[in-house]
Amino acid sequence: MKRIFWGIVLFLIIPVLASTATYKKEYKLSCVVGPKLAWGEGTTYFAKLVKERTQGRINIKVYTAASLMTGKQTNEFLILRQGAADFAFASTINWSSTIKQLNLFNLPFFFPTYGVLDTVNLCSQLFFPVSCLFIKH
Repeated sequence: MKRIFWGIVLFLIIPVLASTATYKKEYKLSCVVGPKLAWGEGTTYFAKLVKERTQGRINIKVYTAASLMTGKQTNEFLILRQGAADFAFASTINWSSTIKQLNLFNLPFFFPTYGVLDTVNLCSQLFFPVSCLFIKH
């Protein structure tokens, strides 16, 4: 009976807590390419959609051309870990110097079909080290 009671309480409280969430004034999104390339335009469009669909509650400033990393693309994962950027639109090739497991995706000939690549992407053992890097010790 206690479990049902607490389940109902949580069911009723969680939406209230979620609706009163506080957001940062501005989030930083890193993108290594320039603003006129497809990735740069895509990140800018993403930021615009987020602002529209959240009625302005979430604002994202896009930093293109590796401006947060002073031009050194391989430092992108480092700036995420240090909190200089909140998230990134990135390629595995730039992060593979930090996360060795990502080098696997730099071998396109290694996968005979996209189906095999998708299977590898779903493998939690490959991405486990990535999630561990974000945990504060």
